[in-house]
Amino acid sequence: MIEYKIKNTSDKFDMENCWESGRRNWKQIQKQVDNSEILSMDNILQIVKAHLPQAGTELSIYTFLASDTLWLGKLKSQRSFVTVAEDTILGLYIVVMDDGSVHLLELPDERKLYDLSNLDEDHIIGYCSTNFPAFMAIMNLYMEAERRLADLEPAVETDVFEKECEKAEAELRRKVDKIDSTAIEDPDGLWSTMIEEMGAGIC
Repeated sequence: MIEYKIKNTSDKFDMENCWESGRRNWKQIQKQVDNSEILSMDNILQIVKAHLPQAGTELSIYTFLASDTLWLGKLKSQRSFVTVAEDTILGLYIVVMDDGSVHLLELPDERKLYDLSNLDEDHIIGYCSTNFPAFMAIMNLYMEAERRLADLEPAVETDVFEKECEKAEAELRRKVDKIDSTAIEDPDGLWSTMIEEMGAGIC
C-alpha cells in the first residue's frame, strides 16, 4: 500500500458549481461508459487497495478510508462503485466506478437512509479522473506542491508568495495534463477548482 503523509487542509472548492457541472455532464459520462470496459468489483477493489493512501489521509474536505472500511454501492443503471474517501458532514464521497473512473457522490442525508444498492444516477455529481491510480498520482503532486507553498509562505513577502502560487498552479496543470487530461477538462471539476485555488493562494 502506498502511504501519503496526512495533511490537514482548510481549502473548500466550489461545491455548488461542481454539483451543477456534475449533473450536466453525467449523461455524457454515461455515454462514454458504454464504450468502456466494465470490471468486476473484485478487480476494482484490487486496484483501489493497491493505491489507497494511509487511512485518515485528508484531501481538502475528504478523509480516506481504511481498506477494511471501504463500502460498495450500486446505481439504478446497475453500475457499481466503491467508496474510498468521505466527508460525512456534507455527505460527499469519492467513489471508484466499475469502469475504474473516479467520481464524486452526494448523499445529503444520513447514509443509512439510502438504499445503497439502488441509488439514483443524480447522486453522482462530478467527475474526477479516468482511474484511481491517476487520481492518486494527481493527489500526490497536489499535496507536494501544497506542502512546498506552506513552507514558503512565512519566509517570503506576499507578492513573492503570490507569484510562487501562480507558478505552482501552472506547473501542476502541466503535470496533471500529462497524467490524465480529462481530470482538468471541466473548469468546475474537483481538480480544476482545487488547482485554481492553489494559484490564488488558497491551500
